[in-house]
Amino acid sequence: MTTTPGVASGYAFVKSAEDRNTDGDVSATVERSSLYQTMQRNPNAGYRLMLVSDTFSPQVNGVVTTIKNLIAFCQRLGLEVDIIEPSQFMNVGFPIYPEVRLCINMWHVGIRLCEFRPHAVHIFTEGPLGVSARVFCGGRNIPFTTSYHTRFPEYLHALVGLPVSVSYPFLRWFHAEAQSCLVPTPTVRAELTHRFGPASKLYNWTRGVDISTFDMELRRQEAWREIEDLVRIKATGRKILLWVGRISREKNVEEFCELGEEFGAKVLVGDGPIRPKMEAKYGKTVHFAGFKRGRDLALYYAAADVFVFTSKTDTFGNVMIEAMACGTPVAAFPVTGPIDVVEHGVTGFIHPKFNDDEPDGVSLGASIRSCLTLSPDDVARRCQEVWTLDAMGRIFVDNLVVLEHPEDRFKMRRKKHKINYWTALLALIIYRLYMDSGLESHQRFGPGSKSSLAIPEKPAKPENEEEKKAATQTLWSVWSSVIMTIYLLSVIPQMSSFG
Repeated sequence: MTTTPGVASGYAFVKSAEDRNTDGDVSATVERSSLYQTMQRNPNAGYRLMLVSDTFSPQVNGVVTTIKNLIAFCQRLGLEVDIIEPSQFMNVGFPIYPEVRLCINMWHVGIRLCEFRPHAVHIFTEGPLGVSARVFCGGRNIPFTTSYHTRFPEYLHALVGLPVSVSYPFLRWFHAEAQSCLVPTPTVRAELTHRFGPASKLYNWTRGVDISTFDMELRRQEAWREIEDLVRIKATGRKILLWVGRISREKNVEEFCELGEEFGAKVLVGDGPIRPKMEAKYGKTVHFAGFKRGRDLALYYAAADVFVFTSKTDTFGNVMIEAMACGTPVAAFPVTGPIDVVEHGVTGFIHPKFNDDEPDGVSLGASIRSCLTLSPDDVARRCQEVWTLDAMGRIFVDNLVVLEHPEDRFKMRRKKHKINYWTALLALIIYRLYMDSGLESHQRFGPGSKSSLAIPEKPAKPENEEEKKAATQTLWSVWSSVIMTIYLLSVIPQMSSFG
């Protein structure tokens, strides 16, 4: 057993020949050692790595941050890195989150892979591009690795009521053929082992924070004075409680907004689908700062006295380590994500409930009060010791599987197939109807105007019909997703012989 130096407790990396899945035809072409070791033996070999993700810039989320950090790390090692991502394809906005793009012409994934002929393939997401890459590699006995970032079953259950018992079998299928599946924390690994079975090839993968951007020096130098709103809030003498993230239902943001005024001034950074509703309801007691990134975001972390993390569905929560790197302790619930990221009493507090009947806000309030006793310098120092980009990159590269002769597996085999364009057309028509249904107009393939077939605008509905509107939107969301899934399944079986 080998361990990676500088990795937090619980993140020991274990990999041996027995851990590999070497059944069948793949065994003859898969290196028994990691890509990192292979590169050490052949530093000038010019190994190529293809990443596949359904989310990438300009989106801002934990997966995109992780991918960008990994690309920089791999390029420093000498790897040639390419990525397959939504902007390279025709795409439509996801019904619930229009900023999330769902790709349509997924068969081009195989073409991209054959053109690049990578020595290693890693799939980040379980969306259309991820599924396309998984099916393509599986059809040609090409080894690949995956990672698990988002608890989509819980998200879909919270958003549209879809039972998790429906979603998890799909995830189990998706990750089953991967040579290894990287998970963010030991707790997530235990959960997925329970759901996927003991034979699952799950490995812990730590995360890292960019200390060149999220730096304790910003707090020491009071660099937050560059932002007038922060100066004005600080002038009141109140403690600043900070929340950062996508303002959406599954993030449990309302729990933060409901905190009592006795805890301090509440500052909320981010944007999302329910921001207008939240701002209308809590605008008098919560300062909505809007979307921030980079140094501007770091200044908010540096100004805050406590970072409050209210999500109960995240697998990790990169915003927590960004806050800690700036010296801001984290108050959170004792759930998946915080229990592995926050060191109770060191970098923050995650007080449990005293009993089941106790409201969530009581334990969260206790954690906030306790955080005010911690030293920002100690929080930042511990964060920089544990959450390093080098540890994150090393574990990732160590888990990649090398295909020594990719030209043999990525040959173009352009057979003539009749793609079900009628299904594609039906999918787009249904989606167009959804967008024109009076709920909200979203762009279909990026910038563009609303369809000329739009239904005339309906008068604004009174607030007492809000539940009816939400139910209608949920119905359209589910129906659109079903149609897109039917289209996806009609195309995917042909992909093993495409491009």
